[in-house]
Amino acid sequence: MLIMKIIGFSLCVLGVVLMWLQIRAISGEEITEGKVIDLIPVQGSKGGTNYKVKAEFSDTAKVRHEYLSSWSASPAPYAVGETVRIAFDRGNPERNRLFTFGARFGPGWILLGIGLVLIWITFGFGYGNEYLLRRYPDTY
Repeated sequence: MLIMKIIGFSLCVLGVVLMWLQIRAISGEEITEGKVIDLIPVQGSKGGTNYKVKAEFSDTAKVRHEYLSSWSASPAPYAVGETVRIAFDRGNPERNRLFTFGARFGPGWILLGIGLVLIWITFGFGYGNEYLLRRYPDTY
């Protein structure tokens, strides 16, 4: 049980650190709205069609830039013409990415959740054993 607590605690710490690093990264970026201009079809790993998102946005000087996702999904996560939020580097708007909770905080949130579940399980089993000993003492 101690190993599960250590693993759970480590996952919680790692999750919090990842989210904290994202919060620091966000403070150095501009966030703006963009518009999906195309869904580029690519072949998925299982032979189906996936789609990469291509969006257009303007920086603070009103210069237009494009975002192209490095990932693909099926079905397409957005529709052409849909508004998306994009974060970009103030000094280099070509360094950009979608600004969504899942993309920014998803991995950290998942690690934190798994860690908390592991810790909860160890305390539950520990308490459960004590409860059974008190509730159902030896009868002979």
